[in-house]
Amino acid sequence: MIFAFLVLAVTITGCTTPVILQQRVVEAEKIVLKDAAGKIRLQIAVDEGGGIVQTFLDAKGTERLKLMVDAENVVRQRFLDEKGTIRMGNSVFPTDSPKVPGGMAVTGWSNKEGQPMIYMQVDQEGVARHTMFDEKGNARMASYVKPVDHPQQAGSSGTEWFSNINGGTWTRIQTTLSGNATHEFIDNNNKRRISLSISNDGVADERFSDAAGEIRAQTYTKGKDASFNLFDTRNKL
Repeated sequence: MIFAFLVLAVTITGCTTPVILQQRVVEAEKIVLKDAAGKIRLQIAVDEGGGIVQTFLDAKGTERLKLMVDAENVVRQRFLDEKGTIRMGNSVFPTDSPKVPGGMAVTGWSNKEGQPMIYMQVDQEGVARHTMFDEKGNARMASYVKPVDHPQQAGSSGTEWFSNINGGTWTRIQTTLSGNATHEFIDNNNKRRISLSISNDGVADERFSDAAGEIRAQTYTKGKDASFNLFDTRNKL
């Protein structure tokens, strides 16, 4: 017969001294492991909300790793530095989550101050996303890849760059499932002002728009053909 042999400093039915347990199942609301110096190095407990939490501590008593399934059935993992600041975390939400439905998975990295700097996720629609932030929390770059059955721009992928001012100008490079590629420049009113594109059949197109978003100039080439057009405010040649 195989038994589980455990030598633990545990809190089980009021016992706080080291005990030897020789049984298959240990039942407790909290388990605490200590090192030779008596410092807590591992805790496994059910929290007040009903979630299960496993916490690893270093020799100085600082939390360094937390694994949990919280009361909302979200799986979470947190990595902390020697100061106890969260530097990396992972979360997987259930498909029926009231806050984030659809089974989204997220991984994030923070700087030494705890400010989030990078997020990677697969969202509710199956879109893979990668977002990078500056030290003030402003999103500065975001990339995405959409699945082929996505309801909008199926199979497209792209990267967007943002200024360090919320609502500022930004630019986007995107490729489509059909093989087309575009590079767009958007002003601080979210109007596309410059658009460069090339299609899979060899058409190259360049468009310039005014502040209202109306095309005012266009350059077009295909094979040996080329044209340059200017438009008035009514979008007529």
